[in-house]
Amino acid sequence: FYDDAEFEGYDPFDDFSSRMRSGENLHVILLRDDEVGPTETYWVRESSSPIVVKKNGELNLGEGETLRQFVAFAKEYYPADRYILAFYDHGMSWRGSCLDVTSGNDFLTMGEKKAALQQVGGVDVVLFSAPCNMGSFEAAYNLRDQTELYIGSPNTSGYVFWREPMAELSATLNTNPSIEMEELADAIVSSIWHHKDSWMPDLWQDALTMTAVRTAGLGAVGQALDAVALGYLGHSGDFVALWDEISPELTAYGPSLVDMGDLVGQLLAVEENPDRLAALETLQNALDDAIICECHGTAWPRGTGLNLFLPGEDRAYRLAYYLGDESGLDVVQNTHWDDLLTEIHPSAGAVDWFGGPAIPDWLRLELPLHTDGFSSYFGRSCR
Repeated sequence: FYDDAEFEGYDPFDDFSSRMRSGENLHVILLRDDEVGPTETYWVRESSSPIVVKKNGELNLGEGETLRQFVAFAKEYYPADRYILAFYDHGMSWRGSCLDVTSGNDFLTMGEKKAALQQVGGVDVVLFSAPCNMGSFEAAYNLRDQTELYIGSPNTSGYVFWREPMAELSATLNTNPSIEMEELADAIVSSIWHHKDSWMPDLWQDALTMTAVRTAGLGAVGQALDAVALGYLGHSGDFVALWDEISPELTAYGPSLVDMGDLVGQLLAVEENPDRLAALETLQNALDDAIICECHGTAWPRGTGLNLFLPGEDRAYRLAYYLGDESGLDVVQNTHWDDLLTEIHPSAGAVDWFGGPAIPDWLRLELPLHTDGFSSYFGRSCR
């Protein structure tokens, strides 16, 4: 558990260690960094009492090397047949997560996560157990070869989603350590859905989303997205015209993040070009194959599970960072989606991404919070 709680807010250390505990078939290792003390590595005993097993001094949890060292330590001293890596802190979709405010607001980019996990042989499951917007196609695609199962929320998230599900996950792993991955995915997402009424019923229920992805299917999704982008490249005005037509009803998780499956489905309803329709149908089928299960509240009646970067003119400046080497996004290297976005916003690359306040405006303003009604539903059965 990568507990980057070094900011003014909630630290789930006690909640996590009281529910997720070691046992006959499970070791629970926790790296904790808070505002008041040094970074320490803990082993959570079966009695839920965490003990320090390594004093690290002050670490930057927004640095890839810290992540690499933590996973390497866990694998060396607590070897297992399978490994689950859970992250806590803020999330920023394709930009990454785990903002370390005492290290110049450094954060783990998706490129850093990929490199760190590559160096230690990857893990079996990645959970974003609080970071918002990490149910992102670009983020999951970056880790497609470093984990078998990827779970995150395309919208607002929080550790309150995970309190009781962590206890159930602990029990499941201790009693059934050989559980199949898709069964595990179903158990986690279903548990989050089942416990939605137990936390803050008048706040986030309607905005709840969570998605489990079979990463082996993401290569096909990337290829299909590339074909869709190529179909509009050179004719981006056609794409923009259709986007304008569907945008009033398009599911958006923020000013520059749309629901990928909803985008595809709505484009299928208005596109007339046969070649583009075929490419869109292929992408829809690939998404259906990759997404094991997802749940969403009534704020997202057409939510399908993954967000995708599609900035309007007022957020086009973010494209400069999306394209940059520092982000390390495989979707930029392997598809023409970024080329289509650049054709739509030809001047975006000239903007300095890092200008502005110390806490970037995208961290403060990206997330909508829909609370018009508080009834939710399980939007798509796990399979």
